[in-house]
Amino acid sequence: MNGNELVAAGQRARSTLLKLTNGRPEIDVEEIVAAAIARAFEKRAQFRHDSSLSTWVTSIAIRIFYMSLRKHRSCVFVQPDVLNVLRDHKLDPEIRAQQMRRKEILVQEILRLPSGMRRAALRLSAGEKAESAGEKANRFRARHHLRRVLNERPDFQR
Repeated sequence: MNGNELVAAGQRARSTLLKLTNGRPEIDVEEIVAAAIARAFEKRAQFRHDSSLSTWVTSIAIRIFYMSLRKHRSCVFVQPDVLNVLRDHKLDPEIRAQQMRRKEILVQEILRLPSGMRRAALRLSAGEKAESAGEKANRFRARHHLRRVLNERPDFQR
């Protein structure tokens, strides 16, 4: 395997990543493909020839892409004490009323979660750490579900 073969395999990885990213400008596909080619070159001794070279390079590129998404993921939950609304008595009454309404909506949505996810969300808001892999999965699902539901609600605008 030489550099030219890796570059040719990188072209397939590039087209796959372009489909995955849907043309989002904040994702630099060329940088990800270059990193995938470099990693494939470094790990070329581990290539087992079970699949084609382009499949292997594409899988490396996809893993790098998902790792970069995880690093830059935005969350509804910025602080562990999600349920505590910042209490600034200098805020005007309209902003305070809006904060209270958002808190009520958040509590309603947490109460609608299945029990395992609800427990995980409440532990998250209390700043506790997950005990097991199952709790981590429930916490992730709860966070993802709440983010999706709250972003869809017109009365819960940031």
